[in-house]
Amino acid sequence: MQSKISLINRELFKQINRTVGWVSIIYFLGLVFALPLHLLMTETNKYRQLWEVETLFGYNYELQIIALIAIPVLLAVFLFRFLQVKQSSDLFHSLPIKRERIFHQFTLWGLFFLIIPIFLTMIILLIQYQVWDLELYFELRDIFYWAGVTVILNIIVYMAAVFIGMITGLSIVHGVLSYIFLLLPVGLIVLCTYNLQFFLYGFPDDYYLNDGIMYYSPLVILEQLNRGTISAHIILIYGIISIVLYLLALYLYKKRKVEAASQALVFPILKPVFRLGTTICGALFAAFYFGEVQADSTIWIIFGYVFGSFVGYMTAEMVIQKTWRVFSNLLKYFYYAAGLVVLVVIVQFDLLGFEDRVPEMEDVKRVHLSDNPYLYMGDFEEQPFYLEEEENIELIHGLHQQIIQEKPEQTLNSETAFFVYELENGRKLVREYSINKDNFRQYYQPIHESAEYKEASNRIFKIDMEDVGIMNIHPSGPVNRNAVIANKEEIAEAISILKEEIYTSTYDEMYNEKGFQSYINISIKNKDYTVDLPYRPSYQKFEKWLEERGLAEKAKVSVNDIAHALVVRASDLEINNRDRMAISNEALYEKMKQSPKVIKISDKDELKAMMEQSTEYYIYDETKPDYLVGFFFEEAKYPVISGLADDVAPGVLKEYFQ
Repeated sequence: MQSKISLINRELFKQINRTVGWVSIIYFLGLVFALPLHLLMTETNKYRQLWEVETLFGYNYELQIIALIAIPVLLAVFLFRFLQVKQSSDLFHSLPIKRERIFHQFTLWGLFFLIIPIFLTMIILLIQYQVWDLELYFELRDIFYWAGVTVILNIIVYMAAVFIGMITGLSIVHGVLSYIFLLLPVGLIVLCTYNLQFFLYGFPDDYYLNDGIMYYSPLVILEQLNRGTISAHIILIYGIISIVLYLLALYLYKKRKVEAASQALVFPILKPVFRLGTTICGALFAAFYFGEVQADSTIWIIFGYVFGSFVGYMTAEMVIQKTWRVFSNLLKYFYYAAGLVVLVVIVQFDLLGFEDRVPEMEDVKRVHLSDNPYLYMGDFEEQPFYLEEEENIELIHGLHQQIIQEKPEQTLNSETAFFVYELENGRKLVREYSINKDNFRQYYQPIHESAEYKEASNRIFKIDMEDVGIMNIHPSGPVNRNAVIANKEEIAEAISILKEEIYTSTYDEMYNEKGFQSYINISIKNKDYTVDLPYRPSYQKFEKWLEERGLAEKAKVSVNDIAHALVVRASDLEINNRDRMAISNEALYEKMKQSPKVIKISDKDELKAMMEQSTEYYIYDETKPDYLVGFFFEEAKYPVISGLADDVAPGVLKEYFQ
């Protein structure tokens, strides 16, 4: 008989074709509309033109992504629907065909119906490419890349849905669980990371929530398809996972009982696992939500765990029992809740010693210290910087211990202290804290003033002059000018002076935010990034160099750029907490005009004194300056608002506001 000697059974193929052939046709039409038809309409319309794209996913990206998300799952659900209906399940499993042959034929023909629209679309694209000379917009290899990535992403989503189809007996549960399964790795990482930051002081949540987590889910990685390419090793990993899912699905199918049709979960062992997973995920999500909304309030976080775990458990019960009448099973919830409480207690009381763990000095090879985790995780094409000198390592080690000892509370003015220890055994210890740097000046000052730190943290020291393009110096504020240096010899001379200025800068000069500062931008040839650094007021030698070339006035904000200034006493403004998070610069200016006492300053000497001593004001700062100054530029409608301290304010202000 044919069914015993051949994998292909004609009757089964006819059934599969009737069941999912229409899905394949819809997918093909969707791909044709998204790419070949789009190219045809644009090429034949003289008023429209194609644009160059990174990949072919850049054309009708949203439509392609919707198809990648929906079609493979839809096809798997309809393909294996016979397992969810008792009559169909009984019929198919009564045929003189072994189970593995049924599985192979359904799964492989499903892959054929999923992949054939992609190859047909690829052929059409190749013909269009040759006929219309589309090499101006994309390359020939882009077509093969698009087809290959689309195939592998379709396969892994499809195989995940096939795998889920073997453990459930309801079509709607099949579809929902397929997407949950695909998003589960990323979802768990995100939820666990956000929750751990509530309980573990120093937990580096930004470090773990980097761009790398997108690779844990084929659905999440879709977000970057139109922005760049996916590496070959990721494609290989997805291919291996697809094979593993195929084998697991086959094993489960052979173990599955025929009478399991119409059950939410066909294997009894999965029911407690599903209850536990849903309960934990519900608790983590609710705690994260209430913790974020209520600013890490402990009471609300605890409420989130209780509320979320209860909702999660009840949802799981309703799915398993296929009814909302599940309140008679509440006793089991308390067992799961007790386990969750034990887990929270372990984390809350840091029984594993996470918070107090600082590596021994002799175990440290080198250390990274910065105020932004993303400087370590990869800024453009650079590698993260490390400090290796013993003196700096000792200072960072002492800083870390002092932070752990004091455990300062986070405020709106807090800054990040991000530590990465690379140990002699090859391991890393990563911590992240929110602190006020002024309280730890005895550590930060010698570290930041060291030559090693300056060379490691300033990208200007890593410039290869052969790659330098031009140098721009942009004044801050609403002025429409900048200084441009294009001569390569002059750029080299300027970079040499700037390095000298950085070497000789003190800690206070490096972080002096007074005045209207300028910013230096050095372009790098054939690169997607530039080297940027501030033009500090202390850079006197560099300023003299600019003056000699007639560029100083273009490079800085001058008092002549300012028509006048309005000054009010900051304590006279009524700003509530809602305003602090949402008020705009224009709205703040309107409040300044309504102040009971306001003075207009037009004298150039007084304006210059205020310009040099003022600092940029942020409405969400916890501490207000003594005065708010609105500088009106000649070229702007609204003022630039800065803060000014009383001890450096001109005498006219002290007299007026006394």
